[in-house]
Amino acid sequence: DLFLTWVLVTVVFVMGCGMKFWFGFGYNGFAQIQHTGGTESPIKNFVSRKKIRIPESIHRDDNVVWKEFGSIRKPVPSWSDTVFLTDSGRLIPSGFPRHFPCQIQGCRDLHASENFLLLQFQDRVECWDTRPTAERKKETLVWQCELAEDEQYVFPLVPKGYLIPRPPFFKMLTLENKALKLVLGTEHAMMLSCVKTVYSWGSGRHGQLGHSVLADETGPRIVEALQGLVMVDVAAGGWHSVSISDGGDIYIWGWNESGQLGFPSKTLCEKPEPGHTSDSAHKESSSPGGSAQQNNRAEMFISIQAFPALLDLPKMSEVSKVSCGSRHTAAVTCDGDLYTWGWGAYGQLGHGDTTSCDEPRIVQYFSEHSLFVLDVVCGPWNTFVCVIDKQVQSQSVPSKTEHSFNA
Repeated sequence: DLFLTWVLVTVVFVMGCGMKFWFGFGYNGFAQIQHTGGTESPIKNFVSRKKIRIPESIHRDDNVVWKEFGSIRKPVPSWSDTVFLTDSGRLIPSGFPRHFPCQIQGCRDLHASENFLLLQFQDRVECWDTRPTAERKKETLVWQCELAEDEQYVFPLVPKGYLIPRPPFFKMLTLENKALKLVLGTEHAMMLSCVKTVYSWGSGRHGQLGHSVLADETGPRIVEALQGLVMVDVAAGGWHSVSISDGGDIYIWGWNESGQLGFPSKTLCEKPEPGHTSDSAHKESSSPGGSAQQNNRAEMFISIQAFPALLDLPKMSEVSKVSCGSRHTAAVTCDGDLYTWGWGAYGQLGHGDTTSCDEPRIVQYFSEHSLFVLDVVCGPWNTFVCVIDKQVQSQSVPSKTEHSFNA
């Protein structure tokens, strides 16, 4: 097929030039992973493959659009679509059609939900209502605020608070220490302060706040179990949370219904998916004393982990980046490998199947193709990964600190 040959040659050429390249896998029911070209949503002309089980390059198959807008800086996925932010500050939508401000230029960052887009520019922040309705024929600017050009905030942080992708959009934030990063889960928020401590607030009914109780918090409360540790990153999923220490250790807590914490899940043991055997069960049954190991594992089932717990990756790998989906987790190691675990019903773990897994498992595709993983972004039911060719990366190896925590 000439087109597939062209795509392969393009990928090899781009990686050979030392450029970053994005892959996607998981839920693709609205074509939110594979953009088919143009600035309008491709769903009308797309025969969707609902599940992408193996990582696929996000093809730049519309030359005019990608040449004009530049390469992908980051994907910002919601459930039914993905907005690709390009290096030129333009936005490319892919997925379920909705009203979209395609002529936007100079965007620095964004946050997306099913109904709203929050956009950060050098001098302002805008919120657009993109819901398609019979009454409204185009997107509507519903809220905005100005930013001083010398103010530096990691979105969705803004002066005196932060933004959420629903009315009233602005939330006040009062802390003694300045916030470095803030992430939003489905029902909770996580924040990393300038003194490298972690705060959480919102709903705590699944233990996602890490305060050892299942109570809600109306405002930021320090995660006491992590005090004394220097934390360098945070991530929030549907109902679980993750933080990385300066030594590359993962601390994780919250709901473990689908194994998204990487600890033994009773749900996965009791309800194996049709035609599949859980990764952990397979290892146990094929090893000496498997039955005893299964019994020991059963005694360790975790449904809710209400305070941070240390999670070890295979090979004692140190972690540089982590991201959470609704019920799955992905981690990038300092060696450029990607590990995923949790709910995998749509292939969002990238292991070539739809099996859920309650243990961190390496995504073999990238190592098999000599690709060094730099970054990962999880959507609710899918995963996006940024890579570079290992040979190119090895020619200019960054220090551990530079690679790990200056994404």
